[in-house]
Amino acid sequence: MKRALLLPISLGVLVAACGDPPTSDTPAVNEGHLSAAATLSVDPVVQWNRTLLQIVRTAGAQPPTVHPTRSFAILHAAIYDAVNGIDRTHQPYLIRVSGVLPSASQDAAAAAAAHEVLVTLYPLFSA
Repeated sequence: MKRALLLPISLGVLVAACGDPPTSDTPAVNEGHLSAAATLSVDPVVQWNRTLLQIVRTAGAQPPTVHPTRSFAILHAAIYDAVNGIDRTHQPYLIRVSGVLPSASQDAAAAAAAHEVLVTLYPLFSA
């Protein structure tokens, strides 16, 4: 995954995700588990964005006073800082991680950051 494309892709996915209602192609959440279709995406940013989209579209997943865009912002900021912590080509948004090897996997960093955010925000969907 190229670092320079991460933020524009994340923002593009976020904008696209917030606009259209679910279609028959949108994977469904079943008792807190995601369908296999959610794992088909190669790009981990798109994959985790789809996962969050499924969660926020689930009735009762979050309080009605919390707007879903907050969750998307937290998710993508965490992914940005995790990947930027490896290649260090941009200013960090919130945190600067030290001791990270440049050969570390950016995909794994993005997935770990996204997973931690979603487990923290939506513990009932941690499975």
